[in-house]
Amino acid sequence: MSDDKSFRSTIQAASHSLQSTVVRAEQAAIAAVGRIESAIESAKAGLDGAKTIGSDALSVLDNAGRATIGSAVTLNTSLVDYGRSAINDTIDVGRKTFEARSVADVVDLHTAYAERRINAVFHTLGAINALAQNHALAVWSPVAALLRERFAAGRVAA
Repeated sequence: MSDDKSFRSTIQAASHSLQSTVVRAEQAAIAAVGRIESAIESAKAGLDGAKTIGSDALSVLDNAGRATIGSAVTLNTSLVDYGRSAINDTIDVGRKTFEARSVADVVDLHTAYAERRINAVFHTLGAINALAQNHALAVWSPVAALLRERFAAGRVAA
């Protein structure tokens, strides 16, 4: 009988050991599943963040493209206006030169013409400079805001 008790004790000890191992294996498997689910959620959040950043970047680039087109149209209009003014002024000076009564009138006429054209050049250059500054700000400001928002303090925001 003592062998039976010893045999039963051994079986019970093995059974308890096996049950304990199964419980630990189950706990380890549940913990691993939790870590995997957490990693999947992190990956999804990273992907969602990347999608958002990509979408925001495309929006900023679209706006920059639109601003560039608008600025090109404005620049073209400014140059056409300058050219039209120069042609009309030149034609007017030519006509008035033939109508002048003296050399002094011609000198005065051409001196005034030169002053107008010089002023027109600088006015047009000033307008082009202002356009370039405004365009640079219109294009860069949204890019800078996106960069600040997404990468503030050295961390990537989703």
